[in-house]
Amino acid sequence: MKELYTSIPVGLCQYCIYNRKINHLKVYLYLKFTSSGHVKYISNPFEKTKEIAEYLNLNEKTIKNCLNWLIKESWIVIFSSIKSIRIISYTKLCRALDIKTKRASIYENNTFEDLKNFCCAVLIIYYRNYKRWCDRKSVSKKGHTRLRSYKRNKGYYSLPCLYLAKCIGVSKKTAYTYKQLAKAYGYIEIRKNINPLEIDGVKLTNDHKNSLQMIMDINLNRVRKGKKYLRYVEADLIKSNIIIKSKKY
Repeated sequence: MKELYTSIPVGLCQYCIYNRKINHLKVYLYLKFTSSGHVKYISNPFEKTKEIAEYLNLNEKTIKNCLNWLIKESWIVIFSSIKSIRIISYTKLCRALDIKTKRASIYENNTFEDLKNFCCAVLIIYYRNYKRWCDRKSVSKKGHTRLRSYKRNKGYYSLPCLYLAKCIGVSKKTAYTYKQLAKAYGYIEIRKNINPLEIDGVKLTNDHKNSLQMIMDINLNRVRKGKKYLRYVEADLIKSNIIIKSKKY
């Protein structure tokens, strides 16, 4: 198999993660990059299932189920008259799935073993970037001169699990799991975001905790006691180690 280099559409990653079709995506990508878009067969379209199963480290039954689903959903098309399988392009696939976003992310791992982790990372970074864009737009409308500074966390930006969950359409717990999967293969870096509580530049000590609700409007569940000062736990900061770019589909 040639060296893999492909820009997978963000919407395709979301579709496969949400609908649990990662193995189907693996088979689609394998067929796409072991051919020029057409795969010839001798007697039947499933004669290479063993070869595909060994390469993707999946069992043959799974491969057959994936192939049947890909045929049913027209991700691949069988031409029995010329004994050929046609793998449709990203462009046609995006049209069929009604994918609107023009963003895609570069994937280069020939083994596909980390494809789910990669797709999770793509969604996390895409929605992190979208949240950052919305925050900047909001700040601009309000007339502020700058956003909160992350000088000590260059390249990082916050992404609450609840925000990610709503964007993808999953539970908060599942969104947290996606973060851990993306982190496991180094596609993202996560940094805790814990800051001292301050009023007009003055740090609040642990003695203020009991009267904190009267002092300021704050979520007490996120307040922690430090050695001396109160600290506030905010959403984790996320840094991207993947490339997301504009792509025409």
